[in-house]
Amino acid sequence: MVHYFAIKSDILTVFKEVFEMAGIGIIFYGGVRSILAYIIATCKGKTLVERFWQFRTELGQSIISGLELLVAADVISTLMNVTYEKLGIIFVLIILRTLLSYVLMQEVKNVKIAEKALAKKPS
Repeated sequence: MVHYFAIKSDILTVFKEVFEMAGIGIIFYGGVRSILAYIIATCKGKTLVERFWQFRTELGQSIISGLELLVAADVISTLMNVTYEKLGIIFVLIILRTLLSYVLMQEVKNVKIAEKALAKKPS
């Protein structure tokens, strides 16, 4: 007879690994995509400032998305084996990743505002 908690633990482990791999994949994909967009923008003759802001915006958005999935994986991992030590570690990790996500989101907003200002500025 299969034990209920063993099945639950196996399912949670699979979900945790899927979230981790998806988060890492999104960050990696965003990095590659940002680099390719930078190269294409260079070939199209965009200015260094425009390329730089586009690169930062795209990379920042992918990092934010990937971090959200990594936080979800950490929460699932903690649910599997709850101890006070793990709760403390997950609490600190969630706070740090949330702050990082917030800072990156503000940076992306600032970059978009700067891009709009550059687009409106007559050359």
